[in-house]
Amino acid sequence: MNALVYILFSMIDGMAIFFFAFGFFRIKIVDYWKEIIITNIVISIGTYFYSENIILSNLSPLLNLIIFMAALLFFFRISLFSSFRIAGLGFLAQTLILGLVISVSCLALNINLNELKSNDYIKYPVQVIGDIGTIALSLFLRKKRIWMTNLPYSYSFKFKPSRPNMLIFIATILGIFVISKASSIDNIYTGLLFWLICLINLLFMEVKKEMRGEID
Repeated sequence: MNALVYILFSMIDGMAIFFFAFGFFRIKIVDYWKEIIITNIVISIGTYFYSENIILSNLSPLLNLIIFMAALLFFFRISLFSSFRIAGLGFLAQTLILGLVISVSCLALNINLNELKSNDYIKYPVQVIGDIGTIALSLFLRKKRIWMTNLPYSYSFKFKPSRPNMLIFIATILGIFVISKASSIDNIYTGLLFWLICLINLLFMEVKKEMRGEID
């Protein structure tokens, strides 16, 4: 039963990531709902098994990113670098919003991060609130017509090593590295600051890429 609950809430996380990432790059979710469900199930089951292993649990964000990118490549036929951009931005945004909800919850309930993690009656509702916040932000951005339109129209597996692309690549790697080290950060506010810096840098580079009209 615990396994099913864990997988279910992991799938909710995955849906929030898909929703934000696809919305930000103006990809229609309804066109890929089957692929999204399959990818979500695979990642959620994998996340559960990672949690049973100390070493793999620390690498879980990186492993999930790889699976997510592989799905974008082979299920959605999105280019390699575009897959990296979509996955990195989705993971960073969801992690930052969830981190904000967790920090507010810890302050409101007067508990620390470890106490929150160990209490399923608090942890899972907080997780859902964070995911709802991620989806709500995505809907707000869509309503305001704020999105990127610089994904290639003709998808391929090519990568142009331009300066903006390399900066986005490095920023995403750094962001995922920070997320993978989140469990070792005692102060959640330090983690939030790192995630915020990574996300702002990534968004800044995406906006510059959009303004220049650059395609992968």
